[in-house]
Amino acid sequence: MSEQAITLSQQTYEAIKQLAETTEQTIDQVIRDLALQPTTYIVTRPGVQGGEPCIKDTRVPVWVLAAMHRQGDTPEEILEAYPHLSAAQVYAALSYYYAHRAEVDAVIAAQNVNHDRIRDRAA
Repeated sequence: MSEQAITLSQQTYEAIKQLAETTEQTIDQVIRDLALQPTTYIVTRPGVQGGEPCIKDTRVPVWVLAAMHRQGDTPEEILEAYPHLSAAQVYAALSYYYAHRAEVDAVIAAQNVNHDRIRDRAA
């Protein structure tokens, strides 16, 4: 297999480095695994969470983890909030978010509008 050089943002490199440390793999192994199966952990199913992308075999939508991450939560803090998820699942969700940022940000914005409407009705 020939080697290729890729350029990563500092944030992406740090996330991959953390995943490598957590899973006791090299950075190259993590990148290879992510490249070989980039969406294994993310699925969409009609009738589950409105058809939004979710962590496979769960009802946890990607947008929820992405919203937590946008608010400053680290992958480790997300894992504390969702202890039934693996580090690989959390990082896959964040990877999906960065690959589909505009789409996921639009879902987060829509959810915020819905939340505000519900809150206003209750007030």
